[in-house]
Amino acid sequence: MMVIRKYRSSILVMLGALIIALAVWVVFLIFPHPFQFNGQRAYQDVLAQVAFGPRVPDSLAHAEAIKYIQNELRKAGWQAQYNLPPGKDSPF
Repeated sequence: MMVIRKYRSSILVMLGALIIALAVWVVFLIFPHPFQFNGQRAYQDVLAQVAFGPRVPDSLAHAEAIKYIQNELRKAGWQAQYNLPPGKDSPF
């Protein structure tokens, strides 16, 4: 009984750390990380955008890049919306 009283705070700290570690482990089991970076895919996206040519605002290449990015985001399950700059009626 004397040993428990002597190390009580240390035991409580270790028990708390164990509970936190267990909780983190359970969360990672239940909610796995959904995103894996794919460098090859990123490079293909860069090549596709470079193929449009210089993407100067209000140019055809700029409009094509916007469409490409929106389509790729939608294919990945994201909602894509282009916000127009003030005073513009259309992004294209």
